[in-house]
Amino acid sequence: MPTSLRGLLKSRWFMEGAGATMLLLVTYLWPLLSPYHLIIYHNPLSVSTVAIGLAVDVGIAWLISTAMFALLDHYDPKQDCPLWGVVFCALGVRAVDLAVFLLSPGYINIHWGLSSRIALLCTMGGVALTIRYLFPQIFRQGIQTARIGLAIFGGSIFWILPQLVFTGERTRAPAPNTFTKPVHKSSISSARVVWILLDELSYDQVFDHPQADIKLSHFDKIRDESVSFSNVQPIGYFTERIVPSLFLGRKVDNIRSSMHRDLYVHDADSGRWQPFNQRVSLFGKAKELGWTTGVAGWYNPYCHILAGVLDSCYWQTASSFPHALSGDKSSIVNALTFPADLLFSHLNRADPPSEIGAKAHAKECNDITAAASSLIQNESIRFAFIHLPVPHPPGMYDRKTGTFGVRGTYLDNLVSADSVLGNLLAVIQRTSAASQTILIVSSDHSWRTNMWRASDMWSKDEERASKSKFDPRPVLLIHFPGYDPGEVRTEPFPEIETSAIIRAMLTSELQSKADLDMWLDAQGVTKGQNLSPNPNIDDQDFRVLSTTVGVHFSSRQKFQYLLVRSDLPSKGKKK
Repeated sequence: MPTSLRGLLKSRWFMEGAGATMLLLVTYLWPLLSPYHLIIYHNPLSVSTVAIGLAVDVGIAWLISTAMFALLDHYDPKQDCPLWGVVFCALGVRAVDLAVFLLSPGYINIHWGLSSRIALLCTMGGVALTIRYLFPQIFRQGIQTARIGLAIFGGSIFWILPQLVFTGERTRAPAPNTFTKPVHKSSISSARVVWILLDELSYDQVFDHPQADIKLSHFDKIRDESVSFSNVQPIGYFTERIVPSLFLGRKVDNIRSSMHRDLYVHDADSGRWQPFNQRVSLFGKAKELGWTTGVAGWYNPYCHILAGVLDSCYWQTASSFPHALSGDKSSIVNALTFPADLLFSHLNRADPPSEIGAKAHAKECNDITAAASSLIQNESIRFAFIHLPVPHPPGMYDRKTGTFGVRGTYLDNLVSADSVLGNLLAVIQRTSAASQTILIVSSDHSWRTNMWRASDMWSKDEERASKSKFDPRPVLLIHFPGYDPGEVRTEPFPEIETSAIIRAMLTSELQSKADLDMWLDAQGVTKGQNLSPNPNIDDQDFRVLSTTVGVHFSSRQKFQYLLVRSDLPSKGKKK
């Protein structure tokens, strides 16, 4: 064989091997390759070992795939062997995985599991062998065309591999997840504001239509002594956008991050990307007015994005990497995770994904609750924000036995949320500032039944409780010092106005229920935008469902989980 032809063949094998590698690994790689960097933003650990481990996997898989094509060409240069068909049928199934993700609308539930893949592989293999024996020329031409396409696709490796190495070098530092600064005497020595946000708490399930077998005594008690808003119009659908919106007082409809977890927000009104300005947030305003500030929260990297305007901080979230990759593992262990997950992820495990998620969710709930109690007990902190991970799924509590860390339902989590709230209310009552404390109890969004119904953990109890409907109303209760009979405000109230209420509290404009009533009448707040019962959920939004707490999705949502699509701009939306 001429030297030039031999060199051309080697180059071709090299590119074909790269294409096969990209097909195998793209679902593992995309979270770290996205320019939105949200997998980095939501993870408190260093992601360097994950990136380097995957870079090692890419290199090894590239060499193995290149050797496979070289051997096939050596033993069957005419491309007549059935093995060619087997290889490309397997790669074809992997390509269908990606096609299902890219082409399917986010709200369609396509059942695409291991049995579906095996069925497709057998079908494609049978067709390929039939063509091979009946129409050998067409078989050879098909293999030739597939090899060319694979080689073209393989060109992406020359961007992806260096990017992985670059990401690994730039993300060695973990995010700070706790700090306490020396606090000087506050100029506001008596007033205190404690804001407790419970993630995914539904007004309908807690107050309007509570289940007969569920007692939520602490929620009932605080409502009976507070101003409650029964028709809050939500600002959005996802925590990572709602919370910055509330902090800034304007709607944020998308976010992105740098490799160093610096937050950028997309302002819905201006249509522009802007750095998140902590100085104009509620906490920046509080510091400007002489308040001391503290946060104990979940999911968002509060200790990084608010570092300059907080005196005390703690945040935590479950590892947001798919496929059991983790920043607390070495590069070698993460590299070994890929082949193990690829080969054995569909086999039965001692702990199903939902139970693993329940244990992780229970641990972070207990840790954040403990940090919240400490924050409340620290009376030098006059403006405290607490973001709790309950009753957000997965179910991690059994209300019948009172056991944490076991698979439960949203209804079980409601009971847990009531218990956590009761504990924090008791801590507040034990402080010397209890009689000067304004308490806000709210949620970011309601129970997103139309999303969780697609997961493998949805139960008959949840279907019965939800009545197959989505009620978008979050919770907002405001309790002022002293005792006043509860008041329910039924007019539509835009959730974004919560920020204005808190700002008025910080300026001492709102110190009683009477002040609030007058303020609401004077402001003349306009009706917020109501979410339809079946909102059009973007592909990107499903990342929240799976990566946050390890929930397993059996269909379309699983593909969103694998690719972490929230790092992409929404389809059909102007950005």
